[in-house]
Amino acid sequence: MTLRELDAADLRAVDEKLAPQTLEVLDAARNVAARQLTGGPAPAAVERELARLEAELRALGFEL
Repeated sequence: MTLRELDAADLRAVDEKLAPQTLEVLDAARNVAARQLTGGPAPAAVERELARLEAELRALGFEL
């Protein structure tokens, strides 16, 4: 059984403080997306860096 398969009752059986929202904190994609710093792994940050690098390479005469 994975964490995603647990319902609210299962979570509370482990610890009464656990709630379905707890699983949101453990979501890897959500945590990566939250890393919005320069050079960070968030998809938006990666897209910005790719655009910057493409512009730099084009300025140097490279065709992409």
